[in-house]
Amino acid sequence: YDPLDVLPNKNPITNKNNSIALALGIVSAYDHYLHRAAMRDTWLSIKSPLIDFQFFLGLPSNGVIPARLIAEIDMQNDIALLHWNDTYSSTLYKALAIFQWGIQRRAHYILRCNDDVYLRLGLTLDRLFQAGPPARIYAGFFFRTYASTSS
Repeated sequence: YDPLDVLPNKNPITNKNNSIALALGIVSAYDHYLHRAAMRDTWLSIKSPLIDFQFFLGLPSNGVIPARLIAEIDMQNDIALLHWNDTYSSTLYKALAIFQWGIQRRAHYILRCNDDVYLRLGLTLDRLFQAGPPARIYAGFFFRTYASTSS
């Protein structure tokens, strides 16, 4: 069973200008080797011309890139190593880099997620395509709700 088999018939996006449907930017840390491997071995193993993904990592605080990470970058070709220390406060820069990358890939949708999620790609794309052509969408879990009032 390939969860992406049904998507070409539902895809409202035409593939003009080498665009892709979904650019998936994954926030990771330089030492999260096992997280990235687990993702590649499970839900990222589903290949589709509609989807491109990239892991976004910062530098170790000492500035020295571990040999294991260099080997992973060379072997996998799916890691963007950013020029910021890999701290919680660099998450914003990773998100900005993800959106810049998605725009460069001419993606119709840009999705940012963390390296500790299991994303159901087929279902995610199906829900996006059900909405029709791309629109401004923000989806996620909200901890608080705020009521807006208009005068």
